[in-house]
Amino acid sequence: MNADAKTHLSVAQKRQAVEEGLKPFLPDNYLQDVLEFWELHYSHEPAFVLQRFLNEICTTAALKAQRSQMLQSVLLALSARERENQPASKKTKPGKPVLLHTSPLDMAPRFNGNEQAQVLMQCFAALSQRLFRTAPAQIDRSLRLYLMDTIPKLKMGSDAIHALRLWTGTDMEAPPTSLLTIEEMQQVINLIYSALCEYVGPVKADKLLSMAVKFQEENHPEWPIRQLL
Repeated sequence: MNADAKTHLSVAQKRQAVEEGLKPFLPDNYLQDVLEFWELHYSHEPAFVLQRFLNEICTTAALKAQRSQMLQSVLLALSARERENQPASKKTKPGKPVLLHTSPLDMAPRFNGNEQAQVLMQCFAALSQRLFRTAPAQIDRSLRLYLMDTIPKLKMGSDAIHALRLWTGTDMEAPPTSLLTIEEMQQVINLIYSALCEYVGPVKADKLLSMAVKFQEENHPEWPIRQLL
């Protein structure tokens, strides 16, 4: 089940989110044409096909250069609509240990002052990016689309899911998340590994994971990288 089905967004709500996300980037006359195109061809598709939609509407060099920002903006708007639709009991659970929010430029978030969690977030970001970079270049897009489609099925809060989908669809070094537990980091690493198995086979996926772990252990022996596996 995709994220839109779980949160029961109507076509009108999704259109409003797409409009809100794209408005800073497109002139009004083109924006209206784009919204009609989206409603005709993409309104009933899962969110992960937004990359394909943006590829189709970004027909100039200037727009192509802004595709990642446009994707981020639309996903933010969709996530806001999803949170509005959720009952209070489904939103962020109180008392759950979380990472405090940091800017994407600051890749050393703090875990309620716990230095160990700060290091684990660094491990997670570095290992994830290493897996992306060591995967064959020709499957990068397919891998990211697979992750964007599957992340909503993970057992975690909507804010964490949104941040992870945003991260996999852009070139951010680490998820801009305020809600990510150690268990959720493990889920994502396992998901990346499963995606690699899907696209390159389990033998190659094992090799890529082993190489990525070895690289991090050699370059950062102080990191508890194995805790994420």
